[in-house]
Amino acid sequence: MQVTVRVVAAGGGPRPAPGTPVRVELRDVTEQDAASVLVSGADAEAVDDGTRTIATVAVDAPDELLASCADLVVWARVAVSGAERTSHTDLVSTQSVPVPGDPAAEVELPVVAI
Repeated sequence: MQVTVRVVAAGGGPRPAPGTPVRVELRDVTEQDAASVLVSGADAEAVDDGTRTIATVAVDAPDELLASCADLVVWARVAVSGAERTSHTDLVSTQSVPVPGDPAAEVELPVVAI
């Protein structure tokens, strides 16, 4: 199944330039007190459509994990810095947003400057 994630700017902060790399990942956070496990990811580029939307990304979610009791969440990074690793100028998601069980549902994921 594919999960559609709409990455949006939270607050009135600066918007990334069109073409800025955007990375969206699905992570399994089932295990408490342990690092999350990367399940799937997809890349896109930022757009400027006059709304809060930075990018809309379709990410593959394994059906067997969606059917299990795994806790899947969505994470995003807008690489304003252009660096390979997260930098202080990037925008990232800071809240836990669960992956819906409904394949038709769209996830809205706010990102903020760190």
